[in-house]
Amino acid sequence: MIKGNATATTKDNAQKMEAAVRDLLKFDVYVGIPEEKAPRRGSGEISNAQLMYIHTHGSPVRNIPARPVIEPAIEAEDNKAAITDELEAAARLALSGNAAEAVKHLRLAGQTGASAARDWFDDQRNNWPPNAVATVRAKLSKKFKSKKKLDEAMDSYLAGATEMNQVLVDTAQMRKAITYVVAGEKK
Repeated sequence: MIKGNATATTKDNAQKMEAAVRDLLKFDVYVGIPEEKAPRRGSGEISNAQLMYIHTHGSPVRNIPARPVIEPAIEAEDNKAAITDELEAAARLALSGNAAEAVKHLRLAGQTGASAARDWFDDQRNNWPPNAVATVRAKLSKKFKSKKKLDEAMDSYLAGATEMNQVLVDTAQMRKAITYVVAGEKK
């Protein structure tokens, strides 16, 4: 047994932690399609950001059902967990005084969210309603110029060929436009 006087020193890091939290709260991570980076090739009328809004909320006037992308992709359990892991890592690093590494994890959270949203187009959990038969016919008529080939493709679709009914993906411009922004980050 060792006897003696033991002294302990504690350091009050409360101010440092408060400053780290204040610094971290200056940042916001956004996933989506920034309007200024959303032009579509071949369309001077509508942007990818505007299309995303229309498809997220639907358009009763155009008989377009709602097919949300960003929010449900981020909220899907596995995606949410991966994003949360990055945000927690950012918080831990900020509290330890490593702001630069914290911002890297905020970027990783954004990348993870954007990737989840791009993948949502092919994710069975999206539960999107299929395209209307008229929409499938219009898509196929662009691909097949002969009536015979078009009719064969439609017959195949009506028999259950799902690859001809990919929802919201013709050119993939809108999907590719999904990105993230860390607001408050100094470039």
